[in-house]
Amino acid sequence: MPQNEFLPINLLSEDAIEYLPCGLLILNDTRNIVLLNKELEELLGYSREELLGQTYKILLPDRLKNTPTIFDAQFEQDAASASRSHIITGRRKDGTELSLEIRLNKLNSNAGPFLLCSISDISDRRRIEHQLRVAIEAAPSGILMIDDSGAIQLVNRETERLFGYTRDELLGQSVEMLVPREYRDVHSAHRTEYAKNPAARLMGEGRDLFGLRKDGMEIPIEIGLNPVETIEGRFILCAIADISARKKAEQALHDAAEELKRSNRQLEQFAYIASHDLQEPLRVISGFMDLLSEKYKTQLDEKAGTYISYVVDAAKRMSQLITDLLKYSRVERGDREVQPVDLNKCAQIAEANLQASTQEAGAIITCDTLPKVQGNEMQLVQLFQNLLGNAIKFRRKEIPPQIHIGCHSDNSFWFLSVQDNGIGIAPEHHRRIFLIFQRLHGKKEYPGTGIGLALCEKIVEQHGGRIWVQSDVGKGSTFHFTLPK
Repeated sequence: MPQNEFLPINLLSEDAIEYLPCGLLILNDTRNIVLLNKELEELLGYSREELLGQTYKILLPDRLKNTPTIFDAQFEQDAASASRSHIITGRRKDGTELSLEIRLNKLNSNAGPFLLCSISDISDRRRIEHQLRVAIEAAPSGILMIDDSGAIQLVNRETERLFGYTRDELLGQSVEMLVPREYRDVHSAHRTEYAKNPAARLMGEGRDLFGLRKDGMEIPIEIGLNPVETIEGRFILCAIADISARKKAEQALHDAAEELKRSNRQLEQFAYIASHDLQEPLRVISGFMDLLSEKYKTQLDEKAGTYISYVVDAAKRMSQLITDLLKYSRVERGDREVQPVDLNKCAQIAEANLQASTQEAGAIITCDTLPKVQGNEMQLVQLFQNLLGNAIKFRRKEIPPQIHIGCHSDNSFWFLSVQDNGIGIAPEHHRRIFLIFQRLHGKKEYPGTGIGLALCEKIVEQHGGRIWVQSDVGKGSTFHFTLPK
């Protein structure tokens, strides 16, 4: 490597210069290049011969060659200077511009002053920084960056819009200016505590946070925090979202839910009272019709007898409907307290209650060993009784009912089922059958009120589970339900 005889080369190792990971050149006091290394050749696309003896301005785009530069300013200092870092726009031999980070040291020697320049290409870093600035500026959330003292160092456009300040009014100011006055001391304490152990998280998680606009309006906000380490130290990046619309929607949803609860309570109360009060007149109607039929049967013709039987039958159906409504209402209004319940016992009581219909149909009921759960025993007996009763009622005429109560579990739930070999249910009706008063068959073919499965669903839901059916027409049905462990 050619050397200038006046260069203070004793200060530098020739091999160290040649194989430095950054570009390096030395300028003499006429601003000409007297030494460079291989990395600089590759960085700028020039050969060593093309650069030696040239002014440093060969490194610059044409538009910058006639403007004062940091190289001249450094030379003009009287004393040797410590290393300083600068970022300039450079130019390769092919005309490509690139961002260069340059560190300059002025060296005084017997041969005169020299300027030692280390040069690194930071174009990729600058491009990433630009993209990051664009992304921050376009972010849909407000972005602030603060230092350890709480001073604001970075602001994006959304923050200006959110708080009504310009960025010039915010930069350098304490972040507490954006906090309502009554919360500033608390916020400052939380910020100090966070700085001791910074980590990515939501600030104020579990608490309502508010920001203070320039016009004095307080707005509900959500803040995400993230520590950022830079060469200048640690900063805290804050993402701020205005959640006013969400809070309004949550309040509206809460109000609607409360109104729905109130309406449901009134409806339940009405159903309970109405059902209870309707039983008495129905019993009177049914009783007097029986007396009328018995006492005057010899005086009434066949048509009158038929009419009386219609009235008695209608009164009995209405009485059964009201009884079922009372059961449904009691589930809605029932005691929510739970206790350990043995499901084996519930299934046995349900079977005993259905003994007459089981014997009439010739039904065979088998059962896995069932667990104990937390629940209401009376309601769970009703659940099994309704499902077993349906399996017996909706049987095929040519074969006796075969019914099995199954059970398995996972970590959280018991999965129970009542499987039969009955008439089955078409897929389009699998959800409909759980709606109150929904019937798939005529009253004469299969009597009932259409409340049984709605009652089952209500009981299961109140115990924290869900119920559904799998069925094929002509092959039988399996009613599945879950209960929490």
